[in-house]
Amino acid sequence: MKFLTITIDYLPMPGGVARYIDTFCEAFGSSMHVVADIGDVQTSVCDKTFSVEYRQFMQQKWPRWMGAVHELAKRDVDLIFTHHVLPLGIACLMNKRRTNTEYVVVLHGMDFDLATRNMWKRWITRQVLREARAVVTNTHALAQRVERFVHVEPLVVHPQPYVQAAKSISSNTFSIVSVGRLVERKGIQRVLNALTLIPHLHDQLHYSILGGDGPFKQELERMIIDLGMEDLVTLTVDPTDEQIQYAYKTSQLFVLPTVTTALDREGFGIVYHEAAQFGIPSIASNIPGVDEAVINGQTGILVNSDQELIDAMTTLFHNEELRKTLGDNAREHVRTSRAMIEDLKQNLGL
Repeated sequence: MKFLTITIDYLPMPGGVARYIDTFCEAFGSSMHVVADIGDVQTSVCDKTFSVEYRQFMQQKWPRWMGAVHELAKRDVDLIFTHHVLPLGIACLMNKRRTNTEYVVVLHGMDFDLATRNMWKRWITRQVLREARAVVTNTHALAQRVERFVHVEPLVVHPQPYVQAAKSISSNTFSIVSVGRLVERKGIQRVLNALTLIPHLHDQLHYSILGGDGPFKQELERMIIDLGMEDLVTLTVDPTDEQIQYAYKTSQLFVLPTVTTALDREGFGIVYHEAAQFGIPSIASNIPGVDEAVINGQTGILVNSDQELIDAMTTLFHNEELRKTLGDNAREHVRTSRAMIEDLKQNLGL
């Protein structure tokens, strides 16, 4: 069978969605072909088990997705995947009505929120989801919301780690790490503020922040200076995969207490699973979706407030046995979640 993924978000673009799409497609091997319109982002040759084609198919004028309709009409495939219910889901729907080519819609969280914010979007989103061969969500929490919205039962496939696991490196310094784009909602500023309240531990720990350049970078740089943490904190902007991997290898605790805003929120958090591969427990915010990446009391600790964040960091700093138990459980949690994509393929009869 021949599969096609059509997308407007793909590597080397930053962010969890681009990486989710990549690992998702990897599961289909050479049967998958990706067509990506990522605008002016600099691309490079991809070394993948599947093929990737970068081309501009979105129209400059409205409706921009009509260009995707023309692109799909040229493709002779058995099944189409899209990770953008709007606008590419509309193109998949129109293509199905013209060519009978079935499609699968994968939802990530914020995309579903945006697709249901007004009457017109809710109407067309329901059409797209109802006519899909399958609807996939990245969390069970999102699956429940989608089912209530459209009375279709989604299949769930958790995001898989992008950075490959490697053997950890021991260190005399207690290393805390955060990985995520430098935006306010990642909650890195909460970690910096928490560190100011545990000064008695500063000579025994180091905090590494690795993130793609974002609008909050200058604020974080300012905070590090204003709080007098230049020797305690390292900020690496636009890190390579090798730098991220090394940070995981040398760390004992992953902390990313994300913040929900009206315009954005964490849907799942691939980075929690990446850290888990290295046997690192996580501290995260207690919000739907994230609570599937980090299982409270089993693979890490979920927090509801800044004080709980401080308490969790302090507890895991002092309790090596608990860190190891949570870390071992986290590694196993990631291993078992890999079966989800195979369950999806079986449900689709592939």
